Amino acid sequence: MKKFSVALVQLTHFQQEGRPMRKFLSVAIAVLLLATVTFAASAAKPKATGDADWINGPGTYNQQANTTFNAINTKAGGLDAKGSAIYTDANITYTMDVQFLRVDHNTAWFAGQVTSVTGTGCCAVGNWVFYKVTDNGEPGIDADEVWGEDLGPKASSDDAYARVSGQVNPLGGPFRLNGGNIQVH
Repeated sequence: MKKFSVALVQLTHFQQEGRPMRKFLSVAIAVLLLATVTFAASAAKPKATGDADWINGPGTYNQQANTTFNAINTKAGGLDAKGSAIYTDANITYTMDVQFLRVDHNTAWFAGQVTSVTGTGCCAVGNWVFYKVTDNGEPGIDADEVWGEDLGPKASSDDAYARVSGQVNPLGGPFRLNGGNIQVH
């Protein structure tokens, strides 16, 4: 409100001196746009989304896999996050609630707890799962990459948080996408 009052006083001053209004209005609009951009930039919350397909191999899991995810920080500058992820391959499907996210340029690390599972292999309900994704441009096929790791039944939220904050590479990967796209903002 103070800036608006100052602008009003300047407008009155310009009118009294007979100065052209065009210059004043140009400056006022520039100040308003700068304030809007500054406010919007500080309010942005990092996020990562994707629908990613890849061959989960080589090794015993040498098969097509997919994860669909969305993760967004709950406040700018922090690692606490909300979101979900669903992983599917020929042997298992699990869902998880994303709880931590870190974004650095075109790469995101996120972790969450498994909430449901169908099939056998990894990722029991309650386990922490940790991902790293890299957005290498459009389209994501043959460019974007995904890593993943089941942290097991003994991992805690502190373990998952440490991996996200430390920008650790998960044990599985990198896998280059053969379908879909990853976006990191």
